[in-house]
Amino acid sequence: MSGLDYSTENLGAQALNTTAQLNQISNTYVGIWNLENTNSSIPVNVEFRSSQNAHSSNKIGGTDRRQRVAEADIAPGGRYRSIVKLFLRYASQRESDPWTIATGWLIAPDLIVTAGHSAFDWSHKMGRLAQVKVYVGYNGRASAWDPTSVQFQQGRQVATTTEWLKSKGFRGYNLAFIKVQNPFTGIVPIKFQDTPRSGISSLGVVGYAGDIVDFSTGEKGARMYESFSNTRWNLEDSEYTMLEYDIDSYGGKWSDLATVQNVNNI
Repeated sequence: MSGLDYSTENLGAQALNTTAQLNQISNTYVGIWNLENTNSSIPVNVEFRSSQNAHSSNKIGGTDRRQRVAEADIAPGGRYRSIVKLFLRYASQRESDPWTIATGWLIAPDLIVTAGHSAFDWSHKMGRLAQVKVYVGYNGRASAWDPTSVQFQQGRQVATTTEWLKSKGFRGYNLAFIKVQNPFTGIVPIKFQDTPRSGISSLGVVGYAGDIVDFSTGEKGARMYESFSNTRWNLEDSEYTMLEYDIDSYGGKWSDLATVQNVNNI
């Protein structure tokens, strides 16, 4: 990393430049393991276990800003078709324990990106992920019986960063990937790109809100919700040199990524 001149840079810029240099010359190591077989039956006993972000909220002045996603948006050809519903079971759980519900994003027909805490759970001491049920087009338990709108795949492998596996709290490494058994069909993978150092844009969080219960069925996290807000950011000013925003499902309770308004990129 010789040749860098930090004399005129603030601390945030120095951190970003140093990280960029390290990423170019360093290998990225991940923990990867195979997942156990499961089936397409939808768990009735489910729970949302949050990885709390105390600084984010969708409630301003007591008003919940989340909006339920239109069914057309998750139907074939819909703009959110590549956002998937996850049911997760961990190695330390008993058979009678509830499945954890979460959200993932398809970045390839057979590859999902989600949060690192979905792959290895520190907060609730459940450890490594063991089984994954994945649904495209999920809109409540009854919808899963319609093969024209809902597809199922089981997870085969999962990978997350070694930094997340070593210790909880490394939020910059809270990332995981899940490989499914067979590719989903008729979906357009969501593109991803590097975050600009600064900017302003309409950013949104889209996914299955675990704290919202469907009144007609009593199912937790049955429906997909979205929330968008004009957001200004500067990575140099961030304590963690990360994109920070004040939109979230419920004080940090979605395993979701930020998307720009047109949902072409994350």
